[in-house]
Amino acid sequence: MNVKLTDEQFLEALRENYGNITKTVITIKEKHGIDITRQAVHKRAQNFIEDLKDIREQMIDMAEANFMKLVCQSDDLKIQYKASEFILNHLGGLRGYGKNGNDRILNQEPEGYFEIGGKEFRF
Repeated sequence: MNVKLTDEQFLEALRENYGNITKTVITIKEKHGIDITRQAVHKRAQNFIEDLKDIREQMIDMAEANFMKLVCQSDDLKIQYKASEFILNHLGGLRGYGKNGNDRILNQEPEGYFEIGGKEFRF
């Protein structure tokens, strides 16, 4: 018997596994009983580039939310510090943080700043 996987079923499996091809293969086999190769899933996924982009954006949103939970809710100050440091190094460039952060703000006036231990913090 030749069973076909609908686009909706395929995308559901792809989303459920956050675009992970190997896990999508396993899900399709388990849920739909369809024996499909990793290469076939990869090739079919290329027909849904916008969906893949959306899946990746959702993953980034979830990761950012997890970091914010660590910054705001962690009782461990080391974890709070490390999470804050990561966010500032990766997202705080326009405020002078991260690699070459000061180069990014040369032509911008800071809204405010404060100094701790000789280091200037801009906001």
